[in-house]
Amino acid sequence: MDLVIHGFPCEYHVTTLNQYLGTCAELKEGVNVSSILQTLMDRLGTYCAEPGSSGGSNAIGNVQELFETFDTKVKGVIDATKMNLEGILELKKSQLGFALGIATSEKEKLLYAGLILDFCGSLISASASSSGGRLGSSSSKESKLSVDMLETSYKMLGVTSDCGVLKLKSFGTVQKCLPWEDRKRVAVGLLKRTLEDDEPISTPKQITTLLTFAMPLVTDEDDAPGDQISSSPSTFAKEQAMIAKLVQSFHNDDLAVLFKMYHFARKAFGKGGKMRIRYTLLPLVFAILRLTERVSDAGPSCGVKLKSLFKFVHDTIIGLVR
Repeated sequence: MDLVIHGFPCEYHVTTLNQYLGTCAELKEGVNVSSILQTLMDRLGTYCAEPGSSGGSNAIGNVQELFETFDTKVKGVIDATKMNLEGILELKKSQLGFALGIATSEKEKLLYAGLILDFCGSLISASASSSGGRLGSSSSKESKLSVDMLETSYKMLGVTSDCGVLKLKSFGTVQKCLPWEDRKRVAVGLLKRTLEDDEPISTPKQITTLLTFAMPLVTDEDDAPGDQISSSPSTFAKEQAMIAKLVQSFHNDDLAVLFKMYHFARKAFGKGGKMRIRYTLLPLVFAILRLTERVSDAGPSCGVKLKSLFKFVHDTIIGLVR
């Protein structure tokens, strides 16, 4: 099966895909079907990415049809071979990279990533619920593969764009099942990507979802180690600085909506404890003071009262000195 993949041109594989994938489901027990399918997807993915007349997504015809064929056959192989969770996640990780590589638009990427993470999310949740709600230790293969899929998603899709990972419902489902160290790793990577892209966070829902994904950095969760601050103060400071920098990304022409976003952020930051709010609340104060100038220029019709802004500043400062 492996020799067929390497010995024949990709045009042949595209034409005979249904027959080949159907045969994979009928292989003898013990054959590493996951590895075979990963090799096939890697080869076709590379072929689709090639510029010029011979490669590229145009050379494989209907991309969505190709994805659906793989998706259906991969599920068939999983059922037929009674694959364990580790094998399923290995296969789905390859399928995710393949799908994002052949997609012809950001909208297609979001669709394919959503379908794959939805499938994996339900299996991961079921496995985690049988072991206390988490997916074993951070050193487990299942956890590492889950992190890889989440990282691939935000690296390929971005975060806050119209087709970013904030639109993926199962992103949070998978992340929530990870042990704390891996949830934090995903949160750090997600924030770095958000700040690097320099895209605006423009709705209350976006900031709420993003801070939910970043919760390992926002507050002490129930399974977080107790010495995370004192063990590495410089790392802690850098992480909180990333959270604080998010405030600079808030943007909305509707000043009432923007004010609501600052409220949402303060509510989340307020759960962080004394050590965190030293970093996170101060940027909110300056952001509101800048907002007072815009509200003053816009007048009463903007839907925000200056008195409300100054009360926000007063209450935030009180929270800092307590």
